[in-house]
Amino acid sequence: MTAPVLLPVPAVAPVAQPKVTLTVWLADLTYTQQAISAETMPQAVAGLATYAATKVDLVHPVRVFKYPEALADALEQDGPPDVIGFSHYIWNSQLSLVFAELIKRRFPCMTVVFGGPHYPLRLQEQTEFWRERLAGKVDFYVDGEGEVAFCDLLLTLNGGGRAEMRGSIPGVHRMDRDGTFYASPPRPRIHDLSDVPSPYTLGLMDEFFDGKLVPTVQTNRGCPFKCTFCQEGTAYFQKVAKKNPEHIRAELHYIGRRMKPLVEAGTARNELLITDSNFGMYPEDHETCQVIAE
Repeated sequence: MTAPVLLPVPAVAPVAQPKVTLTVWLADLTYTQQAISAETMPQAVAGLATYAATKVDLVHPVRVFKYPEALADALEQDGPPDVIGFSHYIWNSQLSLVFAELIKRRFPCMTVVFGGPHYPLRLQEQTEFWRERLAGKVDFYVDGEGEVAFCDLLLTLNGGGRAEMRGSIPGVHRMDRDGTFYASPPRPRIHDLSDVPSPYTLGLMDEFFDGKLVPTVQTNRGCPFKCTFCQEGTAYFQKVAKKNPEHIRAELHYIGRRMKPLVEAGTARNELLITDSNFGMYPEDHETCQVIAE
């Protein structure tokens, strides 16, 4: 078992942070039967953990999972967490749902949270999606950006709120047992992506430099275009939020230092995945390319 990483509290804390005593796990699962189908490091879900660490006092370090075998072993050996969150993409939807169903069957008191773009945009379709796929397996779905909404959800759950919350948390959807669906509007977007501390430089991703997974980074989020085939073509994602150059530089150099010995030993491919919607469109992207060249 990999030891959980202790995330540091912010360097400047003008007020006491609320304490969260819940145990929280986050999973960005991939199929592994014949090959690793989604080879990306779980950087996005790890960002939920690093952001939460800046807003609340996490008594228990958040654990992050990529491989379903590791998650299954942890559930058997370490007992269930209070809250488990799953990324929900088209390529891991069924895998995450099967885990959620088995978890609810074995650990009915565990809170299961989903989040990700494989979710309808319209209210009627969201209602049908819950009734057909999520009901009985998932307690909450985070719609839109996850960092702030997930942190708000943890604070609510930590305070004992659940059945009474209804649709009170912006961006957090749920369905009652009677089929009543509560879907509050999403949280406002984060304006500065550097508000989400890098899970790389904080060491939360170290275990995933295993020669099998590809490091991923996001230097900006959002898209000014309105392509109807894309999730980020909606009005919610119209404005582009960026990371500051120092954040990007530190992250890329950390990744480079971790990947270099793996690549030189021939145990990893010399690859980096940038998940921006339009990398190369902004002047700052030229600076990022210079850092990559370094």
